[in-house]
Amino acid sequence: MESRMARQMQDVVVDETTHLTDVLPTTNAKDGSTRSSYGYNMAPWETTVVVDSNTTSAFTVYLPPVAEGKGKIYTISITDPSYAVTVEDLGDDSVDFENATLDAAYDRVAYYSDGLYWYKLNVTAN
Repeated sequence: MESRMARQMQDVVVDETTHLTDVLPTTNAKDGSTRSSYGYNMAPWETTVVVDSNTTSAFTVYLPPVAEGKGKIYTISITDPSYAVTVEDLGDDSVDFENATLDAAYDRVAYYSDGLYWYKLNVTAN
C-alpha cells in the first residue's frame, strides 16, 4: 500500500475516502504552529473522511488549504457520537469560515472550495 507521503509527492491528485480509526495526539499546522488538541490534517486528495466509532477522544479534522482544494467538495462524517468531531480551516486561510461540530450518529458536513473561500454546504439525507 502506498504511503501518504508518497502520494503527496506525486503530480497526479487522486480523490479518496479515508477512514479514521486512530487519532494522533498532536499535529503541526501548515504555518508551523503546534496544535495541542487531537487532530487530523486532510490532504487535498482526501475528499471524504469517515470517522469510525473506535476513536479515543474528541478531536478536530482540518480541511486542506483552501487554494489546494479549488473546485472540490470535501465531506466529513462520523459513525458514532461517543466523541465530538470539529471541522476547521487549516491555517485560517479562508475569510468567514464556519466551523462544524459533528456529535450525533451519522452526522456529516460538506465544504466547497473556490480557491479563495470555503463554503459550507447544506447536507440532508433522503
